[in-house]
Amino acid sequence: MKKLFIVFLFLLSSLIIAQPTSPNPADGAVGVGVIHNFSWTWGSTANRIRFDINAGMTSPTVYTISPAANSFTNTTPLTNAVTYYWQVSDDGGTTWSPATPWSFTTIQPAVPYLTNPLNLAVIGDPTITFAWYSGTTGIQYTLEVSTTSDMLSLVPAATTTTTNTYVTLNTSIFNTGTDYWWRVTSKTLGGVIINYSNVWKFSIAGLPKPIASYPINGISIYNNPPNLYWYLLSYNSKVTSYRVKYSTTSGTYTVGLGTTNATEGYFDTGNPNWFTTIPTALTAGQTYYWKVASCDGTSESAYSDEKSFVVYGNQTFLVCYPSYPILGATVDAHPTFYWYTNVYAPILYFRLEIDDDPNFGSVDLTVNNIPSTSYTLTSSDLTTLNPTLGGTYYWRVRGGFAPSSFGSPSTPASFVYPTSVNTTATVPVPTLTSPVSGSVVFVTNPTLMWSLTHSNPLQFKVIYSTDPSTTAGVLNNPIVPIASTPWINSTSFVLTGLTPGATYYWQVKARELPSLTESAWSSLAYFTVSPGASSVVPLAGSPINGYPINSTNVTVSWIIPAPSESKLTYDFEYADNKEFINAYKITGLTTNSITLEGLEKNKVYYWRVASKTDKGEVSDYSAPAVFSTGSVVSVSDASLPNQFELFQNYPNPFNPSTMIKFTLPENGIVTLKIYDILGNEIKTLVNNEYSRGTYEVQWNGDDNSGRKVASGFYIYKLNSGKFSAAKKMLLIK
Repeated sequence: MKKLFIVFLFLLSSLIIAQPTSPNPADGAVGVGVIHNFSWTWGSTANRIRFDINAGMTSPTVYTISPAANSFTNTTPLTNAVTYYWQVSDDGGTTWSPATPWSFTTIQPAVPYLTNPLNLAVIGDPTITFAWYSGTTGIQYTLEVSTTSDMLSLVPAATTTTTNTYVTLNTSIFNTGTDYWWRVTSKTLGGVIINYSNVWKFSIAGLPKPIASYPINGISIYNNPPNLYWYLLSYNSKVTSYRVKYSTTSGTYTVGLGTTNATEGYFDTGNPNWFTTIPTALTAGQTYYWKVASCDGTSESAYSDEKSFVVYGNQTFLVCYPSYPILGATVDAHPTFYWYTNVYAPILYFRLEIDDDPNFGSVDLTVNNIPSTSYTLTSSDLTTLNPTLGGTYYWRVRGGFAPSSFGSPSTPASFVYPTSVNTTATVPVPTLTSPVSGSVVFVTNPTLMWSLTHSNPLQFKVIYSTDPSTTAGVLNNPIVPIASTPWINSTSFVLTGLTPGATYYWQVKARELPSLTESAWSSLAYFTVSPGASSVVPLAGSPINGYPINSTNVTVSWIIPAPSESKLTYDFEYADNKEFINAYKITGLTTNSITLEGLEKNKVYYWRVASKTDKGEVSDYSAPAVFSTGSVVSVSDASLPNQFELFQNYPNPFNPSTMIKFTLPENGIVTLKIYDILGNEIKTLVNNEYSRGTYEVQWNGDDNSGRKVASGFYIYKLNSGKFSAAKKMLLIK
C-alpha cells in the first residue's frame, strides 16, 4: 500500500511539472504585437506550438520548434485586433499544454501604406524620399531596405526608425544599377510591432546611355570645330561628365582618352552639361562619326548610337569684339567687361588683357580661361592692376575653343578709371548649379539653384526668357518679354507655369546687405522643359551668328533639345530681313535640316523654324539665326573708324585659312582681291558697297573656282574710292 502511494505521488508530481507556466504574453493580454517572441517556463522543452482563433482549438496553425526550446518568434504576422488561443507540446503534438489554452488579443491595426517611391521605380536623383501613411498617430515606424525580396539581406545604413511618415536618404548608400526592396513596420512607441507594409521594389539607375541629337544624318556643319549635343531620358545625379569619341571611319575608335586630332579623338567634357565643342579643328569636306557616353569620374555608360556629320569649311577663327566699356567710358571701381564673338559654341574660353599702353607693351593684368563673355574685376585683380584714379586704360580679349588656347586679340577698347572709388568690396557673381545647362527638366515648375559665399548677407534676383538674345551679356529682347523675380533671400527659386517643349535661358545676380551693392549678372544657362506629347521649340544649329558661306547653296539644320512622344514635322522660314517680311516658307519637313539652293551671293539671310505634332499643335519659332552668302565675317560698330586702313592678315604664315581686317571711314564701293606673286588675280573676296565700319574677311586658300592654291607668297589688295593698299602674306602647307 505504501509503494502504491509513492507511485501515485510521483505520477502526480510529474503531471504538475508537465504543465508550462509564466506565459509571455500573459494569459488574457491585450495589445500584443503581430510579431512576438512567445515564451514560457516549463520543466520540459517544447517542440511544437499552435495558435487558433477558437478556444476549442478546432483548426489550429501548428509550428515546429527546432531545436526544442521554451520560446518561439513567429515570422508570419498575426492579424490585428484578433483574440488568439495558444498551446505548446513536448511530444510532437500528441498532447498539448496547458489543458486550458492561454489567450491574448493583438494590437489594433495601423498598417503602413507605401506611397513613394512607386513600386518598380528607377531612381536617379541624389536623394530618395521614402514615404507612407497609416492614419494612426502616436506610433513609430521602422524603414528597412533589402537587396533581396524576402527582406533578409538588409542595408544597415538604410534602416531608420522615426515617428514621421517619411525618411530621406542619400542614394550614395546604394549601388548603381542594383535592385532593392523596401518595407515599413509600424510599432508602438514602446517598440511593439503593430504591422508591416507591403514590400515594394525600386532600382538605383546605372549610368544612363545618352541619345546623340545633333549633328546627325550626315548634315553639313559650318562651325569648325563643331558643337555636339545630346540628351538623357531622365536626370541622373551620378553623371559628372561625358566622354565623346569621333573618327573619320565609321565604327573605328582607337585612340586613348585625352587624344584629339583632325582624324580621331576621345575626350572628357569635364562637366555635366549636355553639349560640348570638339577641342580640335577638323578637316574641311570630311565626314565624321561620333558617339557619347555618360561618366561618373571613373566608369562609362554604354555609348550612344553612332551619328555622322560633314565639316563644310576650314577652321573657324574666333574673333572677339569689345562691347563695354569702350570709347573712354568711365567705369565703376570693380568694372565689368563685356564682349561678343563671331561664332557660337556652347563652351568658349577667353583671355582678358588690360594695360595703360594702347600698344600693350607690357600687359598690366591678364585673366585667363574666362568661361563667359563677361568678367568683373575682383579685388585681387585690382591689386595686380593698381589703377590710377582718373587714369585711361585699354583692354582687349582673345578667345579659344579649349583652355589656354587663345587666338589673336580683339581691337583694343578704352575706359577711364573713376577719380574716386567706393571702398566697398565687390560682390562676387553667383554660380549657377541646377538645372545643368542644356539639360531637360521633367516638370513645369523646376527649381533653379545657384551658389555664392560672401561675408555679409545676400539677396538674389533671377531673370529668365525663352529668347537667348543678350545685350552686354544680359538677357534682353525688345519683343520677347524678360521675366524677373523680386529680390529673394534664398539660393533657389521655383519657376511655375513653364511651357512644355520650350527652352528657357536664365541668369542670377546678387546684392549685399545692407549696402545694396550689386554683383554683375551671372553667365547664361539654359534648360528645356520635357514636351511629353507636345511640340518642341527647336534651337538654331547651323549656320548662325552671321557665318559667311562662300556658296549660294546652304544646308540649314536645327536642334531638337528634347524628344516628343508625338511625331514631329517642321515649318521653316527664311528672309533677307530680321522682321521676316515677305519670308519664304517651307512646311511639312520631316527631318531637322534643309538645303536652300540658288540664294543670292553676298547677301545676309535670317531663318527660323517651328515644330508641329501629328495632331496639329505648333510650337513657337526658334530664335532667329543669321548667315551670309559672302565672305565678310562681321562688322564691328563699337568704334567707327576715321581713316582707311588695311591690317596685316592673321595668322601669318597660315594654313589653311587667314583673316584680313580693314577699316572704312566712309560708305563706298569696296574690292578686296588676292593675287599671286606674278600679279595674277587668284580670288575676289569682296566686291560690294559697304558702310563706314571695321570689317574682317576670311580667305580659305582657294581661287575663284574653289580650288585650293599652292604654298607660297600672295598679295592682298584693298580698293575703295581713292584709297588703295596692299600687303603680302605666306601660305604654308
